[in-house]
Amino acid sequence: MSYFFQEWIDPINLLEEYNLTFPPHLHDTVELIYITEGSVGLDIVTQNYTLYTGDFAIVFPGQLHGFHDIGSANKIHMIIFHVSQIPQFARELEHYHPENPIIRREKLHPDILMAFQRLFHLGNEEDLRIRQAWIHLIISNLFSAFRLQENTDTGDTYLVVKILEYLSSHFTEPLTLEALAQELHVNKYYLSHTFSNKLYLSFTTCVNRLRIEKAMQLLKTTNLSIETIGGMVGYETQRTFNRVFKKMVGLTPREYRRNHPSKINQFHLPDIADKADKQY
Repeated sequence: MSYFFQEWIDPINLLEEYNLTFPPHLHDTVELIYITEGSVGLDIVTQNYTLYTGDFAIVFPGQLHGFHDIGSANKIHMIIFHVSQIPQFARELEHYHPENPIIRREKLHPDILMAFQRLFHLGNEEDLRIRQAWIHLIISNLFSAFRLQENTDTGDTYLVVKILEYLSSHFTEPLTLEALAQELHVNKYYLSHTFSNKLYLSFTTCVNRLRIEKAMQLLKTTNLSIETIGGMVGYETQRTFNRVFKKMVGLTPREYRRNHPSKINQFHLPDIADKADKQY
């Protein structure tokens, strides 16, 4: 499974997430986010936001985004749906993006909250046309509140998707920019430029983020030793694993495990834990 580029089969998906963290990814669907409890960090393209209880956010199709831990527990309701479910807004959703994708609690229209609550009360099994109607109400109110900007840089979407697909499947292996360029049949300097200008981070940072996100999940959800986890996610030495983890998370792996109770999200990273006995 590629978790850098997500594909959603069902036209409308209702998700309830606890203590959500998820690395940068993109998909061709719309993502609506409502914070019911706690707080979470949300990254959309180059902007970083902190969302608190009652805040709302939207991610348009094709926007790179991710969630990160800011030291607070959270409960999040998410609606992920295909643009085809509200064709009246297809042009805006596919060719524009909001200047500010966040609506704070005090400015959230009550109809948006009502529609969100109604959708989660109905669940995923309710008649599709009824769910479409509630989503139409949400988007109608959002578009009256947002100022939209036209997308001026479509970029090399195909190459970005291929990069994300490959890294999501191979980030635990020894990787170099040169090897990735050879695998994707592109010039390594052009590839480096793509990382900087399309993914907004370097190749090394991208790989480390994937590895550390996976390590964080394993530290919270397994009893595997820290040494084993470091090797499983791609680090050849414990010293390197500790150094990179501390730089990115602000805690050592041991401190992180001690401070975070075990909790498994519905969004699962590729499962490599079951390979531990075979590899180590």
